[in-house]
Amino acid sequence: MFRKHRVLYAGVSCPIEELRRRESARGDRKIGIAKEHFLTYRTAGPFDVEVDTSVSSPEECADKIMMAMATLASPTAFETIDGLLTSEDGH
Repeated sequence: MFRKHRVLYAGVSCPIEELRRRESARGDRKIGIAKEHFLTYRTAGPFDVEVDTSVSSPEECADKIMMAMATLASPTAFETIDGLLTSEDGH
């Protein structure tokens, strides 16, 4: 679906302890979802840019992502992932 578009793949992370704290503090989340997302994130890369919301504000994260978009180099993360998938399935 993304092959014909130039796409930046951004990883947005946070330490599991902080995710659990936020999940509990919100009070409207099913407890355990943060851990599931944390474990999924660890296998979701490679990314073109990564930001950590425990050390950067939303504005700082957005600035870093925008800067990465302006300087996006080839191969992009999606191109790399596509190449890996293509070589695995022969298409």
